[in-house]
Amino acid sequence: MSQSSAINASIEGEKLALQTRKFVPYPPKKDSITKIRYYSFSLSINGQAEVYESYPKPLEVCKFTTSMFCVGDKIAGTSVSGWALKPLGHPNISKGSGAHSAAFLSISGGCLAIVEISPREHLQSKDFQERNPPITPVLRTTA
Repeated sequence: MSQSSAINASIEGEKLALQTRKFVPYPPKKDSITKIRYYSFSLSINGQAEVYESYPKPLEVCKFTTSMFCVGDKIAGTSVSGWALKPLGHPNISKGSGAHSAAFLSISGGCLAIVEISPREHLQSKDFQERNPPITPVLRTTA
């Protein structure tokens, strides 16, 4: 089980568990090359995503070579975005932490989540670049 909050850190899996204070779903889109419909989302204000169920053969399915794909792997950030191949559904709103409520959601069907902006406490630290160097996502290619 790994956890990352570096910019461009990503997780991929069959099912992901999401938690955030602001959940923003987007209308479905169709990939112009593969013609597959996907459902995008954005997690703002302390977004977290965790692999709930991994792919049976993750090295063959994962989109990025830098993605974490084991059950329990997590990413967190001020802004997290991603997509799922099945409709997203409605989040459950309940107590998240302290005085704030949070949206909890489970997505499935093949999912990806990626950190766009690291948490504020990391961005303001003096040694941020040493502890969380940016990750360069590398697309997998088929031979």
